[in-house]
Amino acid sequence: NMETFGVSWWDCLLLFDFMIIFMKPNKIFPVLPGGLHLIGSSQPIVAAPGDDVILPCRVDPEWDAVGKTVEWSRPDLRPTGPQKRVEYVFVYRFRKTDRDMMMDTYIQRTSLSQDGLRRGDVSLTIRNVSLQDQGRFRCFIPRLGVEAELLLVVDPNFVSTTTE
Repeated sequence: NMETFGVSWWDCLLLFDFMIIFMKPNKIFPVLPGGLHLIGSSQPIVAAPGDDVILPCRVDPEWDAVGKTVEWSRPDLRPTGPQKRVEYVFVYRFRKTDRDMMMDTYIQRTSLSQDGLRRGDVSLTIRNVSLQDQGRFRCFIPRLGVEAELLLVVDPNFVSTTTE
């Protein structure tokens, strides 16, 4: 009987949820409460300058992300400006894009799919990538307390193999 030790089942459940959410044994496929996973890409995403690219990030199984906050950031970049606040590549909250929180260079070039959000697909589209876009990107869903990181490589010698 756990009550003998002054620990309730509720306390154990809260501790278990804390361990799953915050200890993050795997940043690519973190385990979420209720059997949900956040899936990014374990392989670098490679593009040539001028390409449009999709940075994959989705909740599995499907989970409705409409109305939830989704943040995309660049962990390699240090906060700038007088308040040293984090500037985001993309922020979706209150069912719309929050441009006030975004870096100027990404405001006109980034988007999420509204249809995708209904299925938990929070993949970020970046149009017209440049060498300055190369680096690590972090997808974060605060409601779930989890993140996924992936690497974008912008290679001037890369030749796209997609067909139109």
